[in-house]
Order: sequence, then C-alpha cells, then structure tokens
Amino acid sequence: GANVDQIMLSEHLENNIGNRKSLQIEYNPVDCGDDEILIGIPNSLSEKLRLYLTKSIFSCFVLVLILALGWKIESQYRRSIEKPTLRYRKEEDDSWVFKVLQITDIHLGEAEDLPWGPENDLKTLVALDAIISKESPDLIVLSGDQLTANNCLKNATSYYQLLGDFLIQYETPWAIIFGNHDDMDFEIPGTNNTIPHKYSRRQLLEVDKSYQLSLSQGGPLNVTGTTNYVLDIHIQGNNIATQIFFLDSGGGSLREAIDDSQIQWIREVVSTSEVPAIAFQHIWPSIEHFKHCQGYQGEGIAPLEYDAGIMQTLAESGRFSFIAVGHNHGNDYCCQYLETELKACFGRHSGYGGYGRWDRGSRIYELRIPPTIKNTLPSLKWRTWVRLESGEIIDEIIQNNLNNSQS
Repeated sequence: GANVDQIMLSEHLENNIGNRKSLQIEYNPVDCGDDEILIGIPNSLSEKLRLYLTKSIFSCFVLVLILALGWKIESQYRRSIEKPTLRYRKEEDDSWVFKVLQITDIHLGEAEDLPWGPENDLKTLVALDAIISKESPDLIVLSGDQLTANNCLKNATSYYQLLGDFLIQYETPWAIIFGNHDDMDFEIPGTNNTIPHKYSRRQLLEVDKSYQLSLSQGGPLNVTGTTNYVLDIHIQGNNIATQIFFLDSGGGSLREAIDDSQIQWIREVVSTSEVPAIAFQHIWPSIEHFKHCQGYQGEGIAPLEYDAGIMQTLAESGRFSFIAVGHNHGNDYCCQYLETELKACFGRHSGYGGYGRWDRGSRIYELRIPPTIKNTLPSLKWRTWVRLESGEIIDEIIQNNLNNSQS
C-alpha cells in the first residue's frame, strides 16, 4: 500500500501561503483491516489483500496509539473552545460584505493503495491552498464528496482529520454537507462485491465538529439525512442579516433525495424569520423548470431521484436568492428557476479525486447588503465567480444577469 508518514507541501506551497508557516499534513491513509473482509473473496485476490493488510499493520499500530493517547484529549480541547460567529464586514462605502468559498467533490482517499491516489490528494491540497489564499473567504463550504468512501475500507475518519488539520491553518470557519460518496459501501477490488462501512455519517460529522473552526452541525433526528442545519450571518452586533441552509441530499447509505420530512423542516425554520437566505446541497434537484443558464457546461446532469419540490418550496418562501450544488464535476453554471428570482448554481470541481480532467477551482459567492435604514429588513445583493487553481477568474455572474441571458 501507499502509506506516507508525513507530507511537507513543498516550496511551491511555502511561497504561496503568506505569513503562515509551511503546511505540514499528517497523512496516514491506513486501512486497519482484518480477516473478516476476506470471507467470500477468491483465493488469488485474498492473497493480494492479505499482503496489503500485512504491509499496513505497523501504520495501524501507530494510528491506534495516536487515537488512544492523543485524539481524546485533543478533541475535548477543541470542543471546549467557543465556536466563531459569522459576521458581515463593513466596506468603505458603508455596505456590508460576506464571501463564501464553495469546495466540492475533492474525493480524498480515492485509490489510496495505489501511487496515484495519495498523489492526487496532495495535488488537491495544493490547489485548495492556492484558491483559499487568493480569495480569503469569510466562510468555506464543503458541499459533499469530501471522501471516496468506496475506496476506503476502515480509515475514513482519518481523511476527515486530515482535511480538518489542513483547513484549520487558514483561520477561516468552515461547514460541511455530505455527498453520495462520503459513506458509500467499500468496493472490493477486482470483484462486484461491496462491504458496508462500520461508521455512519454522524460519526464522520463528529470528527469534523471536533475542530474549533468547524461550524458543521447534525440536524434533527426525525429529519432524513444528517447535515440539515442553518447558520446565521450577523451584522452590527447580534442582528441576523442572512441565513445559510445546509441540506443533506443523500446518496451512499441513503436514497439520493430531498424527502418530505426535510421539506417540512425547511418550512418550519423558514417561517421563523424574514431575513434573506441561501442554501447548499450536494445533488442538483429535478432538471425541469430551469432556464437562462450561464457558465460552463461540460456534461449532463445527474439529478436527485426525488426532490419533494425543493425549488418550489424555496421560491415560495420569498427569502432565498440561490441554492448551490456540486456532484456533476464538469459543470459550473447557474440557472434561473422559472420566472422567479431564485437561482441554482453548480460549484466547480475542486479536487483531483473523482472523474474528469477539467481545470480545478472553486465557486465564490459574494453577499452584499447595502447601507440600510434603521429597523428595516436588509436586502441582499450577490454575485458569483469561479476562481481556478491557476488564479484565473471565469464565469462571473451578477445577481440578475441570468434573467436577461439568452442561454
């Protein structure tokens, strides 16, 4: 297997990380497997897997020691620190600005036992460093498929720890939602057989939540999915100016769907406030009723199996400006929903894991609130663009431009 004890992100990274020290990432793609997984596997393949597991045993012992001696203490320390509050920044013209950077489909852990898998993970971290350093966002949203769980047998949580250790260095809050690959069954190489994971979405979430800058949350237990929650963005003290809705669109251990319990939950939460809102989920909803699309289209759409009328629900509330998704790596365009002001946008494929050779990047959303009269409801203006790993900006869209586009 390809086990790397430590990765220093080279002089290339060191020259592009401002005042931060060289990024040091503890990178241990360790598979602590046992003979349970060999049941029903052909003898020839069993030998290969046994050889791989034997090579991994030392790293497994190291990981166990880390977990036993350090993880519990470190996690308790992280949880004891107060989480940051999201706030708009005041500009010179007295308007208020908040920037969200969407990272999607980085697919860590893909082909972890082959040389090119860990190499792609490293390339992903280099790309993310370039983009985050250029944009300096106020919030990073990881919109699903942080992991290719179908290639990671028992060490998925270590990849979420790797990601947290990487992100914490930017001193920027982040929040996650899950995609269809984050807890997908492990695919036994050379066969059509799969092994269900022994961890749940909530267990992965707990790893992420243990970081002081993670604002990720688990949603109500009576609502389908795990990452269904809302974050508030404040302005001038404790006043809430905007809300961000995070929705778990399933996949993996769940049906790829937004279901009726989620719609009911959204309606209940939406009714408690009138401030502007935006939303993130991993998979595009039904492909019907969209028009005036603008941006790059490199492939078709693999939509949800069932979306329970999510777009209609958001539009009818009158609060939502856009919903952002990932999932289809070749797309980064935005579309208008019917004749409403509501838009749907694809993020840009951000990682070197997953299919496709398109240039990697991230979609940025700049939220802006003009100077407001005291005691009046804030109005939200927004624009979005894609920042490529190279530093180039493409596919910029201003709030109402889609309404006039001919696409």
